[in-house]
Amino acid sequence: MANLLMRVDEQADPIDRPLPIVDDRIDVQALEREALSDQQAAPYLASLARQIYEDAEKAFGKDKAKKGYKAAQQRIFLGDASVLQAPDVAGKLPRV
Repeated sequence: MANLLMRVDEQADPIDRPLPIVDDRIDVQALEREALSDQQAAPYLASLARQIYEDAEKAFGKDKAKKGYKAAQQRIFLGDASVLQAPDVAGKLPRV
């Protein structure tokens, strides 16, 4: 996870403090407690999603990466992915 975050740091707009990571996962409760602003977190997390998608494309191929990305979207947003259309996020997400 640290390697992945370093690659995202090179591309994304900087955030005030590093994301809280526990056992190679983003600690969402800690992220909420630290009150990282949505204006900083959303574009950074979108860049992270794009990097994960690109890595999956290289490792598993475009079709499987696309299928996994859409499954994750469905699971996380329960079918309502309208939040992904926000201007500060949409340009940073993978195009599938």
